[in-house]
Amino acid sequence: FPMQGYLRRSGGGAADGPGSFGWARSQAEAASPPGWRSSRRLAWKAVALLRALLACAVLSAVTGLFIRVAVNMSAVLLFVVAASAQQASSATCCGTHVPSIALLVRSFPWIGVYVNMLNGAGRPIWPLLRAHAVFVLMQ
Repeated sequence: FPMQGYLRRSGGGAADGPGSFGWARSQAEAASPPGWRSSRRLAWKAVALLRALLACAVLSAVTGLFIRVAVNMSAVLLFVVAASAQQASSATCCGTHVPSIALLVRSFPWIGVYVNMLNGAGRPIWPLLRAHAVFVLMQ
């Protein structure tokens, strides 16, 4: 199982066991040229570590953003679909009952509280849903 990267597998196999991975001398010398002093090698390793930590932080931030947008936008889309379905039909559509917005109000309280207040006051919920969708898209 030789690799073309930095590590090569030595010994072992499917029947012999897992084997081990090790550095070849040429690979170790290429990663740390002999002309470099120990302080320069240490600085190079510190920079490599900082770059790895920065990459990890950026990946975590981007993943968190995608999850936030997916969760919040799915709630907005569910409210839009439920409100549209209720406006399109009075109580039934094709013989099936249209789910009530009250179920969504309890499922997504961060939007549901405001939808409930607007419904109680007899006001439309569309401006709230548009504002929430724009907010999520701007994140």
